[in-house]
Amino acid sequence: MKLYVPDSNRLNLLGHFLVKIISTNCEKYKDKQIPSSASFLIIGSNMKVLLAVKNDTFEITESNNEKVDLSIKAELKTFLDIALGKNIILPFLSGKIKLKGNPTKILPLIKWLKV
Repeated sequence: MKLYVPDSNRLNLLGHFLVKIISTNCEKYKDKQIPSSASFLIIGSNMKVLLAVKNDTFEITESNNEKVDLSIKAELKTFLDIALGKNIILPFLSGKIKLKGNPTKILPLIKWLKV
């Protein structure tokens, strides 16, 4: 399990937030394999980050409008609440999280996005 960040100096706050969470989980789940391959555009409070998952590697980069499997949009506070273990279903049901694309791609990765 690896985390690859080509240029951390170009990441916004959302990107650094994801790097910290995923790097912590790479240590925690170091013997586990990532169950899927996909790319996600994560949009929080007008910040965009591309999260690509492939060959047991998470790659976090700035977004340049690439084609992705799923776009996830929410306020930064909503992402923080989920990362800290709050219920993930309520934000979906209340419309705080908006998805565009194939939502089944993110399900196997939920535990990697929590601290």
